[in-house]
Amino acid sequence: MKRYSGAMRLDVLWIVLVSDGDRIEYPPEVFARESTARREAYRWAWSMSSSGSAFRVRHVDGWAAGIRDVLVVSMPPGSYCIDKCWVVAVAQGPIAGGVEVQIARDRRRALELVKSWAGDAGASVVVSPMGLWSGKDGAWIDAQRAKIYC
Repeated sequence: MKRYSGAMRLDVLWIVLVSDGDRIEYPPEVFARESTARREAYRWAWSMSSSGSAFRVRHVDGWAAGIRDVLVVSMPPGSYCIDKCWVVAVAQGPIAGGVEVQIARDRRRALELVKSWAGDAGASVVVSPMGLWSGKDGAWIDAQRAKIYC
């Protein structure tokens, strides 16, 4: 029997991001399998389009549903503490135009990343119990605790 120490080591992680354009709107979801992540992205898009959004459009990285984008982003191998990890996303404009994502091992590391970005951009940091955010001139960084699905 394998023993686990609270960290998972996988070849690739798949992250589902739901955005309203300039920030992550719902907590990011992390999956061990691409097929599961893509099904969840479709479920999000379906839910968004059924709740008042006029349309749902498939694109290479996910879906657009009204004003929201639902993306599936892959992450390279790494070791992450599954009960504390945070997803940190950085973009210039809407995430559908491209987003850089990394996983921080905990809130402290996520805050370090957001503060560093904000310092370089000359922007302030918004800290809340649910996330960390900064933005300036259309560029932004958003960090939120991830929901893990294995």
